[in-house]
Amino acid sequence: MKNKLLVIGAGAMGGGIARQLVSMHAFAADEIAVVERDVQKHTELKQMGVRVFNDFAQCDVSEYQIILIAVKPQDAEVVLQQLRVLVTQQHLIISIMAGVTLDALERALKQKRIVRVMPNLAATVGKGVSAWFTTAGEQDQALVKKMLGALGTELQVEDDAAIDRITAIVGCGPGYLYRFADDLVTAAVKLGLSEKTALELVKATILGASALWEKSNDLPRELVQKVASKGGATEAALAVLDENKTAEIWQQAVAAAYARVRALGQKRP
Repeated sequence: MKNKLLVIGAGAMGGGIARQLVSMHAFAADEIAVVERDVQKHTELKQMGVRVFNDFAQCDVSEYQIILIAVKPQDAEVVLQQLRVLVTQQHLIISIMAGVTLDALERALKQKRIVRVMPNLAATVGKGVSAWFTTAGEQDQALVKKMLGALGTELQVEDDAAIDRITAIVGCGPGYLYRFADDLVTAAVKLGLSEKTALELVKATILGASALWEKSNDLPRELVQKVASKGGATEAALAVLDENKTAEIWQQAVAAAYARVRALGQKRP
């Protein structure tokens, strides 16, 4: 029997992952169902060809072999309480909830076939990074690798604690990049460029630099040196960043993200 997937929560991540899995033929649309309480999202989901339920009362969980929990960690307690009486050892459970540890999931669900994953938003277009940890068996691990591979790069880590650290880099990382891009657009507008032109230029610059890095074996600091010629404009800009100790600011920002992930986990089951 082919595996069927039940996605709990169809927000930016849950809905996006479902779409990507269908587009990569990891699952057929009729092999996926979604539990989503926001009825405004139902139309788009149904257009994908997946089944949509308002809640667990409408859904026969036993029909699905894989359950992806994609709700916010603030909703973890309620969702896990509802799932606890519905799941059995036939289910492989995958959680992408930030901060909710594998141990907490096992205790809440009374199950051992559980995988904790931290993907990022680019997974919804097949360019994501998904770090994961599990104590489940080799067959389950092979299934997870294949499934996450459809979302981009997957990395199995050796302990659960690593997921919290990775969340502060991988999970939050797109937000850091978009914030930088937004700030750079603002700076370009202050120089006299139109916002439309600034957006086009910043986007193309970031995509081009990323493509170059992907093709290169150089470290980021080595690529910086290739751009920043002696006495040039880039060097002048970097001097301002150094004066303002941006490296320390980034360390503080990432540390704050990590602390928040840990706090979220401590408040959950």
